[in-house]
Amino acid sequence: SNFNVFKAAFAVAVAMASKVDKFNRRAAMVIVKPAAEKLGDIKLNAAASDCLMSLSEVVTPRWVTRQMFKVGNEAKSPKVITEICNMLIKMIEEFGIVTIDLEDLVNFSKNAINNSNSQVRGRATKLFVAIYENVGDALRNFINDIKDSTLKALDDEFSKTEVKKDTGPKRELRGEAAEEMAGAGAQSMDDLLPRADVSSLMTSKLMKKLGDDNWKVRKEGMTIAEQILTDNGMRIEPNGINEFMGLLKARLKDSNKNTQKMAISLAGKYAEALGPAVKQWQKIVLPNLIDNLADKATIIRSDVRNALLKWEEAAGPEMVIQNFPAGLAIVNPEIRNEILTWCTQRPEAFQKSELKGYIKPILSCLRDKSSGIRNMAGQLVGDIIHNVGYEAFEAKLNDLKPAEINAIKPILAKYRTEGDGESTASVS
Repeated sequence: SNFNVFKAAFAVAVAMASKVDKFNRRAAMVIVKPAAEKLGDIKLNAAASDCLMSLSEVVTPRWVTRQMFKVGNEAKSPKVITEICNMLIKMIEEFGIVTIDLEDLVNFSKNAINNSNSQVRGRATKLFVAIYENVGDALRNFINDIKDSTLKALDDEFSKTEVKKDTGPKRELRGEAAEEMAGAGAQSMDDLLPRADVSSLMTSKLMKKLGDDNWKVRKEGMTIAEQILTDNGMRIEPNGINEFMGLLKARLKDSNKNTQKMAISLAGKYAEALGPAVKQWQKIVLPNLIDNLADKATIIRSDVRNALLKWEEAAGPEMVIQNFPAGLAIVNPEIRNEILTWCTQRPEAFQKSELKGYIKPILSCLRDKSSGIRNMAGQLVGDIIHNVGYEAFEAKLNDLKPAEINAIKPILAKYRTEGDGESTASVS
């Protein structure tokens, strides 16, 4: 119990860790637990902190923090929990959040912020802010089970916190620890946050509801499908949802407007929850979703745009752009205006996309009754020619009437001579 003995033991551990690239974890276990416990002792806090940091360099911060979580979750002393929170903030700052198990870190923080002691709650709030600085808004989906008043206080803190762009480590790992964590630095925040396997929740009963003849039953099914996302932090794995995606596709063309509107919203939410993996369902979901941009109702088109933004955020702007040609081919002022506006607002992504499918639709848009549509189509012609080649465009002219060819050829010829594909044309 003599603090000098502990202090000497921690110093020995620091000295050993500084001289080796490999440290036995069984041996480390002997010292990590008491070091975590003694963080709450004002006389030993500094020595214990140095010990935990030094050991982290050789056995990984992930392993050390897991032992700290156990100590903190079992601790009765508020001072121990408070100082463990402080230590975790320091380790996030020094080693980077990618070196710590994020799910365990969030769960520990939730336990601490629910503590009856106000000092523990205050320090847990600081820990949550440190996590938010590195993770951003995605953290919010994992703390919805915190009581409302606490959640509101956290939201207030988050609103005043700027998310860091550079979250790289300040302190280096060594030896086997460096090798073990080598891939962690390349991980994105999306890789760090856990995803739930919801395949067992996609039951035959739910699928039957989604395909029922009664729109009220279909709507009930979609409510259940939405709750699955909410209950799992809006982050799911792409397992066992193929049948659901097929049914969602059908609901996007639902005869009942209320059900259809809900399906449009759900299409965006599943893109958000799936992240990059949603790309594998683009050919199933996006055609019907995009077709709804032809709806005369402004609110429906707005809902579709919001859903498409979720797909764009999840799988990239080029993926969305490459699914537009079929919709652009529809002779409808609403859908053409929506798609052309979307594309002209994203020139860099448009230029990087596969644009071969745009040739026929753009030629059609150049002949549209609306001058606004013709002008926006003219803004994209140069990028498409630069992407697919002038010859590919010229070949499609054979499908047009002579008068139409005569009207369009001068526009195309401009880019044939310029050759740089940057569009400045407008079509009157």
